This record gives sequence, C-alpha cells and structure tokens, in this order.
Amino acid sequence: VVHFGADVGTPRTGTLYFYNNTVINKANRAVRLFQISTSGASVQANNNIFYNKSGNSLTTWSGNNNLSGGNNWFSTGVTETSGLTGNVMGSEPGFTDHPWEDYRLVGGSPCVDVVNGFTPPNGYPLDQYYSKHLGNATRTDAGDLDLGAFPLGAEQTAIPTLGEWGVIVLSLVLAGLVSRKCIC
Repeated sequence: VVHFGADVGTPRTGTLYFYNNTVINKANRAVRLFQISTSGASVQANNNIFYNKSGNSLTTWSGNNNLSGGNNWFSTGVTETSGLTGNVMGSEPGFTDHPWEDYRLVGGSPCVDVVNGFTPPNGYPLDQYYSKHLGNATRTDAGDLDLGAFPLGAEQTAIPTLGEWGVIVLSLVLAGLVSRKCIC
C-alpha cells in the first residue's frame, strides 16, 4: 500500500508519520501495508484502522523492519505486527456501511474513544478529515480520539448514485469528450 524509501534514484530517509488513516484491503491477492526499502527510512503508524475485507493475506511490512507506533485496529489474521504496540484485533471495526464504502464509525465501535493523550508528531494538527468528493471537513472527536480517518459523528457527504453518474457520463459522451470506455 505504502512504499517508502527508495524507488528510482536517490533513496528517501527519515520518518513517514502515518496516523489516523482508514486502510481497506479489497485486493484479490496478498498485500503488504508498508514496504520500507532503505535502512534510513522508518514509518510510525498510530491510530489507524487496517481492515482486510478480501480475506487474503495482509501483512504489515516488508523490507527493513523500521516500523513503530501503536493503537491500531487490525482485522483478525493480520501478520507481522512487531514494532506496533497496544493494537486491537477484531473481525469488524464498526463501519456505518462498508459494502457501500461508508467508513464512518458508528456508536459501539471498538475504534471509538480509545486513544488518550496522543499528540501528533512535529506539531502537525489532527483537525481535518477527508470528505468524499468535497475535500476536507473539520475533525471533532467527542471524547478521546477515535481510530481511523472518520471519527464518530463525521458528516456524511452526498455520494452520487449510478443514475447520476450515468447522466454525467452520457453528457460527456454526447459532447464528444470521452474517447475511452468508462466503467461506472
């Protein structure tokens, strides 16, 4: 999912701060969360949700084992979590409606109000979250910090239906702007 270190050319070194993300594996193959490819590179992963929806193998890292952090939620069966402490394993993280890709947390989720006293590294504030198709929204956690990208009570944004997408694609095709097949 995340390759940090050396690609082509000069290797990157330093620390990648990976916190309060929601990562969903739907791939029909084994997936590694982090590929840390140089000895001078490291990853700190805190307060994330790593949900393995596919049922295939999901491992936390490969390459250099420079992975640290904690307070992450993992699907049962995720392997190689060394370096990460205080993690929770389970079968469902408590999403609103994951078949429809609504990954907001619901009340009673094991990921709500579980992080006490987390300070984001290097003064980067944790005050925004991704708002689908709109950009970002203000993050407010009612109690202690929730795991993942979408805290309990995050606003739901309008998600276009297939019909709305069909109209958009049809209008582009009629205008002659689409020259390749569109799968919606």
